[in-house]
Amino acid sequence: MNARVFWLFSGSIWGLYAFALALPAENAHRFEGDPVGPVLGYQALLGLWVMPVVVVEGANLALIVGWLMLLSKRPWPVVWCGLIGTLAALTPCFGVLADVGTLGLGYWLWLASIVLLLGGGLWGVRDLASASAVARDR
Repeated sequence: MNARVFWLFSGSIWGLYAFALALPAENAHRFEGDPVGPVLGYQALLGLWVMPVVVVEGANLALIVGWLMLLSKRPWPVVWCGLIGTLAALTPCFGVLADVGTLGLGYWLWLASIVLLLGGGLWGVRDLASASAVARDR
């Protein structure tokens, strides 16, 4: 992956993540049956969202580790981190942890940043495969 593509992926990933922190992760959060209003992305990051911390923070950890692997040009670990992070981030959509209808734009942007990491890893694998094919043809 050349530097321009790396910075395009990095800027997009962290740009989406920054917007996700400022927007609601959940629109109409309820605590013990009482509505308490929206939970912003940065509040969810700080653990103020009533979700199992292991699941949500696991996705954030996968994003950070995956980006570091992207930085070090190791595409296969990026793909695995992207897959693990995406699955962890999708757990609210399985209906186990939250009502999907209450998830806010911040949640979806956060999820998109992790899926974009997966895309960056796949782009790197594609580059790796094409480089090895060129080397094999010589």
